Amino acid sequence: MSDQDDELLVRRCLGGDRGAFEVLVDKYQGPLFNVALRMTQVYADAEDITQSAFLKAFESLSSFKPGRKFFSWLYRIAVNESLNFLRAKRHLEPLSEETAVEDNIEGSREIARARQTRTSRKR
Repeated sequence: MSDQDDELLVRRCLGGDRGAFEVLVDKYQGPLFNVALRMTQVYADAEDITQSAFLKAFESLSSFKPGRKFFSWLYRIAVNESLNFLRAKRHLEPLSEETAVEDNIEGSREIARARQTRTSRKR
């Protein structure tokens, strides 16, 4: 299938033909999954990202500009979804027990120092 075929499928999809989008999903599911898997290294996460990228593409299909390569547009969506996933996952990484204990000890020391400073100033 060519870029012109992709544009025709996009136009058909925008006209209400959901089957046209299924053809695009079948065509590009493998490449999108591969990029997500390369970025996340986790099969299940790559599956979720691929699905999310297609959903986002479907919802934003009207913003696709004819004359451009559909795959490039779709690929960028998949890369962005992967980056967003990795960014969110990084913020959710659990602390190791050792790090949590060290932080807690240091935090306790800071509190003790602050109390001691306040007590010294009041005298």
